[in-house]
Amino acid sequence: MQRSHHLVPLLAAGLLCGALASCAPAGAGPDAGPDAAALVEALCAPAFAGRISGSEGNAKAADYIASYFEAQGLEPCFEGYFQTYEGPVYRPELAQPELALTDAAGNTTRLQAGQDYLCMLPRRDIELCLPVSSDPEACRDGAGAYLAPDQAACGSWVRGRPQALALCCGPVRSGGVQMDFYQQGAQDGFRLILDEAYATRLEAGTVLSVKVRAAFSRGTVRNVAAVRPGSVGKSALVFCAHFDGSGTAGGTLFPSALDNASGTAAMLRVAALLQQQAPQLENDVIFAAFNSEEAGMGGSQAFAAAVASRYETVSVINIDSVGLTGAPILLIPEANGQRLWQALCALPYEGNVQPSSLAYASDQRSFGPYANCPAVVFGGDMELLRAEGHIHTPQDQPAQLDAAQIEALAAQLAAFAAAQGDEDFADPALRQTDAAFEAAREQFWAGLQAQRAQATQQLGLAYNEGLCVAAAVPQQDGGTSVRPYLLYGMQVYDSLDALTAQFPFAALPESLGAYRFTGAALRFDHLAEEAAPLDAPPGGYVPGQVYSFALDPAQLTLLSARYTAPDGRSLLAVFSPGRDFFQAEPLMDGAQLDPALAGWELLGYADGSARYAYAARTRQGDDTLLLYFEADAAAPSGDPTLLPMGPAEQYLAPADLAARLRTMDLAPLVQLLAVL
Repeated sequence: MQRSHHLVPLLAAGLLCGALASCAPAGAGPDAGPDAAALVEALCAPAFAGRISGSEGNAKAADYIASYFEAQGLEPCFEGYFQTYEGPVYRPELAQPELALTDAAGNTTRLQAGQDYLCMLPRRDIELCLPVSSDPEACRDGAGAYLAPDQAACGSWVRGRPQALALCCGPVRSGGVQMDFYQQGAQDGFRLILDEAYATRLEAGTVLSVKVRAAFSRGTVRNVAAVRPGSVGKSALVFCAHFDGSGTAGGTLFPSALDNASGTAAMLRVAALLQQQAPQLENDVIFAAFNSEEAGMGGSQAFAAAVASRYETVSVINIDSVGLTGAPILLIPEANGQRLWQALCALPYEGNVQPSSLAYASDQRSFGPYANCPAVVFGGDMELLRAEGHIHTPQDQPAQLDAAQIEALAAQLAAFAAAQGDEDFADPALRQTDAAFEAAREQFWAGLQAQRAQATQQLGLAYNEGLCVAAAVPQQDGGTSVRPYLLYGMQVYDSLDALTAQFPFAALPESLGAYRFTGAALRFDHLAEEAAPLDAPPGGYVPGQVYSFALDPAQLTLLSARYTAPDGRSLLAVFSPGRDFFQAEPLMDGAQLDPALAGWELLGYADGSARYAYAARTRQGDDTLLLYFEADAAAPSGDPTLLPMGPAEQYLAPADLAARLRTMDLAPLVQLLAVL
């Protein structure tokens, strides 16, 4: 089940070979293999360390699933069983959490991570030191942290108060208190699980000090996928589940049994049972274990993009967080999955499976943009699972699952695949309007970007302001849905003084050799290319009104600066904190041309024996700086927060590009990259 953050992991060191061997499929040919209970136990073993994306335990779990597919006689879905992609990963070693409580008498208690508390991995630095009070008046203007009675009160309190901080507490099963923090404009929340003995000390006058560093970046991640080929293979039926989990914290394992060893086990059981039934189908049947669902569903997005164009139709059955003892399994459709949902609703389930229309944030959503990919999800009641600590806590253990219910669901889905796996569940009306829908979407976003640029110019919108408009969003059925959208400010600065007055950290140099500063723009992660509606204030957003919100420098995703030479040549310097915005293979290392350019890569292409370059790139960890030469300053841009980077006017020989770099003092740019 998707969320925007994780608890601080500490990877387990050893592999429990004996435990894994006891759960591995045996025999020369495919057989029944381990049942659902054994699969859940295997996936929750300490050897996999909670399966958090980017970890060694996650990689071991992927290997285990690939071995399972191979033992069942399934073929690799791609060139091998793994699909690699660049996606979000967690780096727990960067977090270094610190937490302290100071009472009214001035006595300070420093708590130990993993022993006294567990904390999530944030995407931005968290640093606060405030007195806690249940009196909102005592917390105005950032004077304190408001201890609110519930989440709704937190949201209402921080709205319209950029300096405000609110938190609310709730019980976690088997002891402990879950503490959620709220700040206006924060794109990700923050959560602590505090030992109950310390939680009771949060009273008026207690000062809470929290310091945690951002522990989120991008890296190479692996999905695992296998296929049971059909006799024709023009369409496919996909059974999928995310196998990544919540990791460990201070030596405490988050087994992630319900979320989502349960769904992964169900998917693997469908594969084994269908192989036993061995009907010959025309359609391919794919079994996919997605990675990094908990980090933004990057795995399913990469998979959906790869298979949507491979088949005429791709019917998707996602399984996420099923089998909680005493709780129903909900069957929920995406907008394009109504026909598939209706067919699945008609099955004679043995367990408590209930059709539902609730929204469910999981991997099936990644298939929504593809009209030929109808999708549904089997899941749990999200509010129940979160509120009572059934997921994302150390208490997410196999013991809370009804393995028989998971086994029964898998048996029913395998029978469904055998009987109806060749049916086409895509809506013909949606498929017929696919091209028109995509064209309408492109036109809609282009129009919205133009409105943003116009609103910025006419109203002087700042980066932390947004104009509400009623936008008619295209729908796949050819109609539109009117929703409120915020058009954020998109300023371009033509003065360094104006830029640094608002953003002191953007200390750009006035000149780079012959090139002089002529403009700069910033992009924050709330300035998405596709404008998205935010949580509405009381009464909802009002079209025509301008709203302001907090702007966190840690949310900076791009800083673009243009420099122009007297002869009209231009240079675009683009800083990309936290990721490589320009994923291009280097043409050569700068040190090959000049030792002074060590650490710089030249980007371009080779034409036979000749080489041509257009840009230079350097990196510091996850941060990237790119110098784009001869950028077309007149190229149109629908988003001024990314200065135009249209086709280069001239490709250069690498030696010529190196000569230009030698005339510049690049140290200020490299230093600024470290600051960002």
